[in-house]
Amino acid sequence: MATLSPLKVTIITCTAVVVVFKLPRWIRTIRRKGLKQIVVQKLSRFLLKFEYFKKQFDSKNEEAKESVQSVLLAHRENPIFTLPEHGLDPQIILERLHKWAERDLEFQKGGRISGAVYHGGKNLQLLAAEAMKSFTISNPLHPDIFPAVRQMESEIVQMTVNLFNGGPNACGILTQGGTESLLLAMLAYREWGRRRGITEPEIIAPVTVHAAVEKAAFYFGMELVHVRMGPDYKVDIREVRRNITSNTVVIIGSAPNYANGIIDDLQELGRLALRYKKNFHIDACLGGFLHPFLKEAGYDIPACDFSVPGVTSISCDPHKYGYTPKGVSCLMFANPELRKFSYFTSAGWTGGVYVTPTLSGSRTGCISAGAWATILSMGRNTYIECAKAIMDAASYIKREIVKVPHLELMGDPVMSIIGFTSKTINIWALVSIMSKIGGWGLNATQSPPGAHFCVTYANASQAEQFIQDLYKAVEEVEKCADMSAYQTCQLYGLIAEFPDKTIIGDILTNYADCLFTA
Repeated sequence: MATLSPLKVTIITCTAVVVVFKLPRWIRTIRRKGLKQIVVQKLSRFLLKFEYFKKQFDSKNEEAKESVQSVLLAHRENPIFTLPEHGLDPQIILERLHKWAERDLEFQKGGRISGAVYHGGKNLQLLAAEAMKSFTISNPLHPDIFPAVRQMESEIVQMTVNLFNGGPNACGILTQGGTESLLLAMLAYREWGRRRGITEPEIIAPVTVHAAVEKAAFYFGMELVHVRMGPDYKVDIREVRRNITSNTVVIIGSAPNYANGIIDDLQELGRLALRYKKNFHIDACLGGFLHPFLKEAGYDIPACDFSVPGVTSISCDPHKYGYTPKGVSCLMFANPELRKFSYFTSAGWTGGVYVTPTLSGSRTGCISAGAWATILSMGRNTYIECAKAIMDAASYIKREIVKVPHLELMGDPVMSIIGFTSKTINIWALVSIMSKIGGWGLNATQSPPGAHFCVTYANASQAEQFIQDLYKAVEEVEKCADMSAYQTCQLYGLIAEFPDKTIIGDILTNYADCLFTA
């Protein structure tokens, strides 16, 4: 050291400090993502700096853009780009709206859409619309001015907490959707971690967890540790345990997951959370308002509520199997202390004190009014009847789908989402063909390639026809030589071409751009 200059000593010391502090994180990143994936991402971005590869990317990007526009802008008519000088006749406005509504509701006819429309009953829609009409100018940001909305929202939360066997301290907040519920849950756990000196908070979740968790990690500067599935399509418990560190702020399980309808082993995840003193969130956004009624409907499935030891929060969407208007989700916490971490407060703002329990400030209260009216009009007995109809149809599809040549289930789905795949035919072509021959709106999934059908009250009566059309679609796939003719194959084929999924993310922004193209 005596032969080294002060500058060199400083450089060596600083380098050593950086390595000591960063090396464990680098090792964890390599172990979790894999050296191959890291190299592929770096190399892909580097190659895009060269003109040849940039042109290849731009060509694929333009193809994707045209494909998205051909679908989303196909029904555009008489677009309006500037504010009219004089207001239009209300009758003309209403005529256009009614025309558009009739066109857009066409997809409901026949009940062949996976998920999306969960009830579809005319009387229920009319009731919700009537309730909403009375609260179109209400704003929950001002509970002193609109006390009725505050009461309705608090009652929705409490009813939902009770359905999930919440204890005396259990509480919740009403959000505008499952994504917001997951965002706020992750925000709460980030803040929980900060109180304990955790500056690099980590979320441990299955690879099948909803993408909103990835969005939360992106928004809030958290590290999402994806854990692989086991052969049963449930999260690998041993891998979860292996990835728990001092930076872990929450472990997540799905009930069920969106991709293939599988419920993770919540009991084991809860045990891990208790053992390592971590938070445990159950994402029941999709199946939440179905699960509480299944036992009385004759179906016994694993517990997905606060009775599971270790659970600290649950997300549930009444706007799915609760049949409320869209824009209603409930985020429940085991205690008020955790809930407070999801709030935002500003005591020093020049406009006065400011506090919001959700991401939004001003929002409409009419959705909550529609939800409140819907839930109360349904009642427990009607929810049980709907749950039985849905599960009877889902059980039939699950039982029959394994008899269809080339098809196999993805694990053992025990709720309303039936995921299936194939080792011998192109499953994404099957999705497109089902749309062509029967108007079926299946959901394509990936990693592995698959599809799922989400049974709802609106489509439950079509279970037998669904299986019949599956047989026909499989026969057509067997005869088809050119799979590229099918749009679903084009999209997922494009994704498969790029090993670096971050580049695909750049291409997918065309979809978001198109949403706001007048």
